[in-house]
Formats: sequence, structure tokens, C-alpha cells
Amino acid sequence: NKTGSCMISYVLGSGMTYFDRIYLYPILGGAAVSTYHVSTLMGKFLSMLIAPMNMVILSYVAKIEVFTQKMKLGIIIADLIFCGGFAFFAIFSSPIVVNTLYPQYFYLAKEFIPIVTVATCLFSAATVLRVISMRLVSHNMIFVIESVYAILYVCMSVLFLNLNGLMGFCYATLIAAIVRFALFGGSLLLYGKGK
Repeated sequence: NKTGSCMISYVLGSGMTYFDRIYLYPILGGAAVSTYHVSTLMGKFLSMLIAPMNMVILSYVAKIEVFTQKMKLGIIIADLIFCGGFAFFAIFSSPIVVNTLYPQYFYLAKEFIPIVTVATCLFSAATVLRVISMRLVSHNMIFVIESVYAILYVCMSVLFLNLNGLMGFCYATLIAAIVRFALFGGSLLLYGKGK
């Protein structure tokens, strides 16, 4: 069932954005959750920008009949450049924004900002590729990618948090985001319908 597969894939991918709150709070407490979320502030802003853009992208993608390998590679590179550029801007602007809005958390959050900003931007970049994959890749493939991401994220978060606390959790988030982007990019190039 395509609809069921799409819904489960969406829940797996997007639902992981709430995993940090559910998992961090009972182990590290409310202060750690607040520190983590303050660190992701600018990265989350990109997610908010990309959400409405995805609908526009999907409508354009639906009109294109044939995707060449060159087109697909161009989309992946453009996506990475856009999100990478935003991440670069966000890493340098986040300390100012955080210090202005949440001065009480600034000194706790500043060491996590670069890692979680890159992780959040990569997650958003992968989400753009997921939207395009809905047109070009089988729904089962998308389900497998989101399942691999969810399992990897949960397992690495548990392991890295135990090894290195909140910083370990941030690195787990980053690695999982890299893998998600790579899987969606690879699936588009290898299995995406086109010539």
C-alpha cells in the first residue's frame, strides 16, 4: 500500500525530530533539553523555510517527464550548496541570536551550535531530496531509507550519549543526518527513474 508506506516513512523521518525531547529529558533533565534546543535554533529556522518550499518543489518535479543523471546530480549539488551556505551563515549568526534571545543558555549552548546546526541543515537538505524521491524512487526504498535512519539515530544516540553526554548525542545527530542525506542522494542517482 503506497499511502501506508508514505505515511510510515514520513512518521519515521519527521518523527525523529522529537526523539531528542523524549530521550534527553529523563536522562539529562530539562536544562540539557533546553540547551540542545537553543543550539538548534537557526537550523530549525531552515526547516521552517524548507517546509513550504517542498510543496513547490514537488509541483515542479511532477511536471518533469525525464530526469537525466546530470539533472539529478545537479539537484543534489544545488541542495547541498544551498543548505551548506545556510549552515555557514547560521553558525556565525547563531551566537548573536542565542545570546540575544536566550542569554541564560548562551554559554552552555555555544559549544554545541556548530555541530547541531550542520546536522539540522543536512537533515533539511535530505528532506528536500526525499520530496524529489517521492516522484522518482519506489516508496519501499524511501521506507527503507527512513527506517535505516531512525534505527541508526536511536542506536547511536543511546551509545554516544552514554560515552560523551550531550556532546555525544550531538555527534550522533550529525552522523545520522549525513547518512540520511547520502542514502537519499545515492538512491536518486542509482534507482531514480530517468535516463
